[in-house]
Amino acid sequence: AEQLLRAGHVDEGIALLETGLRSIDAPVPQRDTSAVLSLVRRRARLLLRGTHFVERGVRDVEAFHGREGAVWRVSVKPSDGPLLVSALKAQGEFAALYDWGGGLVWLLTAEEGDAGAAAIRAETRTRGGHATLVRGSAATRAAVEPFEPAAPGIAALEARLRAAFDPKSILNPGRMGP
Repeated sequence: AEQLLRAGHVDEGIALLETGLRSIDAPVPQRDTSAVLSLVRRRARLLLRGTHFVERGVRDVEAFHGREGAVWRVSVKPSDGPLLVSALKAQGEFAALYDWGGGLVWLLTAEEGDAGAAAIRAETRTRGGHATLVRGSAATRAAVEPFEPAAPGIAALEARLRAAFDPKSILNPGRMGP
């Protein structure tokens, strides 16, 4: 929501904030004065208790530890992160964790079918980003390429580079290409 507001998408940002507040049963301020009082109360609480900064927890995706499912690492413009997650949640069950101000989105999906690969990659592609399967069962890894498929021109360039630097294909065969 913060990224949407900063990007000038005020109505979408406020709608996302309200949805988020309602999802955790938090009160949604209805008047300007209650919004200001709510902000003052939250700032006072931060001054008294601190922020409980959790950079390492986000970096290590601790929220998904011990939970069943496939984990995806998605990179998009920071302003597109919330939009991507909203679009994906409209299509199915996705848990999300934001990093880099919304530019890096960690997704937890069920390991059914393609573990959400088609939906994730389609939504990511429309936003000029890319998605990588970071964790998945053996069945998911057999069915889904972990790395975003390269565009034909890039794939040809990668193949030429591999052929030039590793003509016998002895370095990491089968990883990130044939």
